[in-house]
Amino acid sequence: MLAISKETTYSLRLLLFLAKNKGSWKLEEVTRQEKLPYKYLSRLVLVLKKAGLIYSKTGRNGGYKLGKRPSEITIKDVLVLFERQKGVVTCLKEGKKCMVKDCLQRPVWQILEKKLLKEAGKIRLKDLIK
Repeated sequence: MLAISKETTYSLRLLLFLAKNKGSWKLEEVTRQEKLPYKYLSRLVLVLKKAGLIYSKTGRNGGYKLGKRPSEITIKDVLVLFERQKGVVTCLKEGKKCMVKDCLQRPVWQILEKKLLKEAGKIRLKDLIK
């Protein structure tokens, strides 16, 4: 079966936490409640911020919030951020070419990856927090 990285699952957990719990949240509090490693998540928030999925506010009432409404963030958004460069198989990695001439498998993996992303694009955070 396909393996989704910790980057994706931890980022999704953070996004779902922020979607369920309104207001600004300090990363320490999120990691405590979600039982996530602080150092690891602190690196992931940089990627999520750059993508506009979250934003941070400094100061006394600062913390992290969603950068978009839960209805505007899809699972595909997170997958593309963390899994796109990997591909479902090595030869589908961004910028890679298949090493096998006339590879018969590559088209199958391309179809599966395309379908996975299409379906993931239909699932929004708001659908998961009902």
